[in-house]
Amino acid sequence: AFGRAREVAAFAGLTPALSQSGTSVNRRGHMTKEGSAILRKMLYMAALQAVKRATNAFHASYQAFVERGKPKMCALGAIMHKIIRVAFGVLKHDTPFVKNFAKLEA
Repeated sequence: AFGRAREVAAFAGLTPALSQSGTSVNRRGHMTKEGSAILRKMLYMAALQAVKRATNAFHASYQAFVERGKPKMCALGAIMHKIIRVAFGVLKHDTPFVKNFAKLEA
């Protein structure tokens, strides 16, 4: 019974967390990992398979993250976040997945 995709991502532990304390304000952020470990493991395997195939909708996003200089694990975490948001939208609106949905709207 989640109202928004952000809540599902937080439940899975895929939301970013900043580490800032006193003079240590320049630390890198990380995923919270406070949610369901089983769901996170399933999303990790799904993200690995999603970025392997060039015809997949998530492959281009992964490549864009890597080209911008993000570490591969960071890019994979972003793809996990994206997968859970897309899944939430598909299930909430009861519509099939469309690869280039943003382009169809324009």
